[in-house]
Amino acid sequence: MLLFASSPYWMRKLCLQERNSSYSHARSRRGWVWTRLWLSTLLISFRGIPADKETQPAHIPSLAAVFANDFVIGTAVSTRMLAQDPETRHLLTWHFRCLTPENEAKWNAVNRKEGHYDFSRLNKIIEFAQQYKLAIIGHVLIWHAQVPSWVFTDQKGKPASRALLLQRMRRHIATMLKHTHGKINAWDVVNEAFLANGRFRQSLWFKRIGPDYIEHAFRAAMEADPDCKLIYNDYGLYKKQKRQAVVKLISRLRAQGIRIDAVGMQMHCSLNHPRVEEIEQSILAFANAGVKVHISELDIDVLPLPRGIWGGMLDKRQYTPALDPYRNGLPEHVATKLAQRYKKLFALFLKHRDKIERLTIWGVTDRYSWKNNFPISGRINYPTLFDRNGTPKDAFYEVIRLKKRP
Repeated sequence: MLLFASSPYWMRKLCLQERNSSYSHARSRRGWVWTRLWLSTLLISFRGIPADKETQPAHIPSLAAVFANDFVIGTAVSTRMLAQDPETRHLLTWHFRCLTPENEAKWNAVNRKEGHYDFSRLNKIIEFAQQYKLAIIGHVLIWHAQVPSWVFTDQKGKPASRALLLQRMRRHIATMLKHTHGKINAWDVVNEAFLANGRFRQSLWFKRIGPDYIEHAFRAAMEADPDCKLIYNDYGLYKKQKRQAVVKLISRLRAQGIRIDAVGMQMHCSLNHPRVEEIEQSILAFANAGVKVHISELDIDVLPLPRGIWGGMLDKRQYTPALDPYRNGLPEHVATKLAQRYKKLFALFLKHRDKIERLTIWGVTDRYSWKNNFPISGRINYPTLFDRNGTPKDAFYEVIRLKKRP
């Protein structure tokens, strides 16, 4: 009982919710075990020393500590950042309690050649997380992108059959979860399987296996590691048709006895889009479907985008100065808009803290944000709470002030 008595409120509440859950005996056992693993990791991190005292920005509130009673605060990391930037590492351990490897756990990063797995890059992130008692979200097991071409072809170079592709899927999931058992707390099992209209993305997984490839992936993950939390992750989930498709997926999985624990709402936003009301509708819909919500990849793009390329992964549009207007710094009026946008989003997330389990900001600082090169390469963007030098922005303090008000 010492854990409950001394833990922050959100930890005690989450433990009790999991212990009293009525959703199937299998989920109850697995959920309680996973919760103990997750919470013990985080409890130790709050009691431990996240970084050397002399390097901690002690005069700046810890983002993770400020929201400790609400949800876990996480960020995305890369081995390059961990190896080359000690100042950002210290910033990371002060403000965040959960890491998502940006690319190091993707299929083409660990299994580029058939029959050969190289976990060296992923292991570096795992070792760092273990050193500082940080939780890890695995990202991602099954996705339409960043998959080696050999996965979808047979030994003769022809398209892989359904049976062969299912075999490779199961083997990959089992290999990943065996290697990371007890080290990674949760996995994005399937990523971005639906289009904005709610229809299935015409990925090679869908074309070669069929729509049930998602069920096979979640079942394989469930069987490979019963204690790991399983997540469906996607962008644009504020859109009604896409939201409805994911709610139906949750029902379909559970009807087959397949576990899904959470939905990851990526939340790659702009200064005006999507509307807070749309986001809230999806949070409520997923919670009503019986799963937790993870805000899995939050950032706010401040740069202009031509119509028609929002969310496009393979856009070929050329760079122009008009699309990169803030190379010499973010104007004060735009910084104010960014701060107010973050404030409104965090206010919404706090309103639904009972439904949201994790909030991950996609990048520790602006320097390491993918938005500098997406969807147009070579721009200077400002999408996170910290500038390129690791200094908290106005947006950071607006978010912190939400918790300091009576």
